[in-house]
Amino acid sequence: MSSALSISAGGIRTATAQFERAARDIVHAGAAATSEASAPADPSTSGGAPLGFASLPIPDLAEGIINLKLAEISYKANLKVFEAAARLEEEALNILT
Repeated sequence: MSSALSISAGGIRTATAQFERAARDIVHAGAAATSEASAPADPSTSGGAPLGFASLPIPDLAEGIINLKLAEISYKANLKVFEAAARLEEEALNILT
């Protein structure tokens, strides 16, 4: 296997792991939001926010969604490199035969 193929395959594995981690983070953020939203928030500490919305982990959820999208983009980019390298390798073998 050429170095371009092995590097892009490694990138695909890394992007897959990042995608799984981001998806897990989103699920955990959603579970935390559900459990926190079910308990009424203390109006004195919520800064005037409606009950149940003062401590929602929206930045964590947004970060998880961004990480999910970045992993998707990384996966697609590495896949394109893998496909191009495989095509070039095949063409090189066709020239030699």
